[in-house]
Amino acid sequence: MAAAVVCVAHHEGFGLPALEAMACGAPVVSSLTGAMRETLGDAAMAADAESAHSIAEAVAAVVSDAALGDRLRRQGLRRAAGFRWGRLSAELRHIYIIACRKPGDRGATAATR
Repeated sequence: MAAAVVCVAHHEGFGLPALEAMACGAPVVSSLTGAMRETLGDAAMAADAESAHSIAEAVAAVVSDAALGDRLRRQGLRRAAGFRWGRLSAELRHIYIIACRKPGDRGATAATR
């Protein structure tokens, strides 16, 4: 039931909070930096993370223009449906395992620790 979810960041990884909002049917306002552009595509309203004015304009547009909000809701639901949560969680787990390894522990896996 959110009018909009705002996920504006200078450095964002995958964009999971914005994608979760889309999966719930909320229109998203986001900076499209880094992986966010690839993750969200044209299903989010773009805002410049460096500009409070740009963010405010994007939020105002989504909240005041019912047709725009509805379009973003539909596009967001379609976009989010393209991601398989089971696969995503397995990939994130793998990334966390790699990130948590100690230096010199390159060959170790979770099963061998």
